[in-house]
Amino acid sequence: MRKSFFTLLTVILILDCFCVFGSFGRDANSQNRNISFEDSHQDKTKKRIELKVNLKEQRELQNAVDNGHQPWRLDPIFVAYVEAGPNVDKSLKCEDCRIKSERNAEAEVTCKGVKNYIVELKRLIKPAPDGIWTAISI
Repeated sequence: MRKSFFTLLTVILILDCFCVFGSFGRDANSQNRNISFEDSHQDKTKKRIELKVNLKEQRELQNAVDNGHQPWRLDPIFVAYVEAGPNVDKSLKCEDCRIKSERNAEAEVTCKGVKNYIVELKRLIKPAPDGIWTAISI
């Protein structure tokens, strides 16, 4: 019990540091992501970017999280921030993102930067509380 408390406290402190210093998710690994963009709407006021997801990569990430690595992938806010920040608005800060809705294996997170963004996320590999969130559109 005591060990798990300190592990959780350590994870929270690390996530907080990433959020404060704005470097969260912008490491060498994020440069090699398999993401491509498609416009799914022609409306110029609201643009939606569909993210192509590599399921093999998601399974590997889920396995890593199951083994105690990258626990931030269990939080839809952090996943939304990591996806929206480097991909559409580099000025975004973690604290600019809020959960709009979350139910079962689906969530929507709003991020306010230069523009307002809605990031749609799903638990594709493991639709359970210990499943990682994957951004599917921004």
